[in-house]
Amino acid sequence: MPPPSHIQRLEKGTTYNAYLIFGEEFTALVDASHEKFGNLFMATLKEQLAAAGRGIDYVLVSEKGT
Repeated sequence: MPPPSHIQRLEKGTTYNAYLIFGEEFTALVDASHEKFGNLFMATLKEQLAAAGRGIDYVLVSEKGT
């Protein structure tokens, strides 16, 4: 049976994506960046949080890097 149409196959892996989700009450960070992008990631994250006047309430890690 084929997978449901809403499932995206990632046959060649993924890029280093992180998601910052602003809910009504809480903010969640989903994943982070590879350490080689650490400085850019942290600067961008701080900028986005400051602009929203928010902090991070939850961190969700969906994949362990090697």
